Amino acid sequence: MYWSNTFVVYCLLVFHKSLGKLEVPRGFNQEGYCYACLCVVNEIEGDLGELKHDDPDLESKVYETMDTICAGRHYVSYEYIPPKMVKLCQYITEKDPESMEDLLLEHYKTENRQLKELEKVLCVDLIETCLEDSPSRSEYETRNREQRGSTKARVVNMDGSEKEFDVPLANSQEDIDKKKKERAERKKKAEEIEKKEEL
Repeated sequence: MYWSNTFVVYCLLVFHKSLGKLEVPRGFNQEGYCYACLCVVNEIEGDLGELKHDDPDLESKVYETMDTICAGRHYVSYEYIPPKMVKLCQYITEKDPESMEDLLLEHYKTENRQLKELEKVLCVDLIETCLEDSPSRSEYETRNREQRGSTKARVVNMDGSEKEFDVPLANSQEDIDKKKKERAERKKKAEEIEKKEEL
């Protein structure tokens, strides 16, 4: 009897996943939960994206990022207010923190890493907040702004009042790569100037 019940529960779980329904925190929908995970990945990339694949401090920086990634200061320009984003971030990062740290270490040790790849590995495969066909963060933000009839972001303050302001949409991988290249060029020029001054 026990094995038959276990088998039924297993089949229901497999069937539930095959329907494209994921476990979502109470009070949130699947799409919003996925969006939150993509935002967390974006903030992780913001903290670690500049690191070289062979950085000797990589491991400690990954652990430090995992310890601080859910701070409200990271989430002031997203579709949800910071307290909501912090709650979702904690839910996401506490689901399987050791595996998440291992994946981040593996990802940032590779030389040619892509943000889209990290989003898929963390949000679709490991944490299971997104489906394969979930919209990207920028698609989600654009659609929400279009539904509101505005290209502005909306913030709901703690007192319940609302404020809208212009916020640039999420960067594409091309934009991120371009900015990294520009920063590297500026850094190289600064080093060259510094070397000339030393002579």
